[in-house]
Amino acid sequence: MPISTSPSVPVLLFACVTSLSTGVAFGIAPAWMAARVDPIEALRGASRATARAGSLPRKTLVVLQVVLSLVLLSAAGLLTAALQRLENQQWQP
Repeated sequence: MPISTSPSVPVLLFACVTSLSTGVAFGIAPAWMAARVDPIEALRGASRATARAGSLPRKTLVVLQVVLSLVLLSAAGLLTAALQRLENQQWQP
């Protein structure tokens, strides 16, 4: 039984929607934090004392993004290996 490895439209749409939603999700929080800073205070250096207050959410976002990337890379590697094993199997009736 041959396995078709050509990309399908639903899979491509799912990948596009997932990548766009991930980009929006991880892009809104840093943009929102940057929008809260007053430019004049930032230029004067007055916000140095408050920089640590917003540090925890930023570190949390970075850790979540790294963890999600590692999970997705691991899953992609495992699925690729499984597909290669399935393609090399011989079907016997």
